[in-house]
Amino acid sequence: MLASLFTLATISACTSNETDSLILQDTADASCADSKANDPNFDGTACCIQRNSELSTSAPIVYEYFTNIVNPDITWEVVSGDIEIVSGANSSTVSVRLGSSFTSGELVGSSIGATGQLCSDLVVISADLAE
Repeated sequence: MLASLFTLATISACTSNETDSLILQDTADASCADSKANDPNFDGTACCIQRNSELSTSAPIVYEYFTNIVNPDITWEVVSGDIEIVSGANSSTVSVRLGSSFTSGELVGSSIGATGQLCSDLVVISADLAE
């Protein structure tokens, strides 16, 4: 499930002659605690991605995948953008790093259960220069 509001963070980015303010945003949930992925009364398949760290161009960003699928095989994939998976490509928690040419990108967390249930969630990350 995509978050209804973008999460904002302001960090400094240096250009050759001046310092600008870079605004990073993502669509990850602030918390998956109240999502259908954690609702014992929900009968369908559900998943949710939450961010567990600050958005940063200088340090890894940590995302965690939650699902109601029992014993899932979890995978993370960079769909687009200058994003590198640093660790956790096949676990519930992944660390990613934004590259030097990052402007926007997408990361998908997916799971499959033993009986074939599937669930995927998408995080969109973007960067804009503040005015």
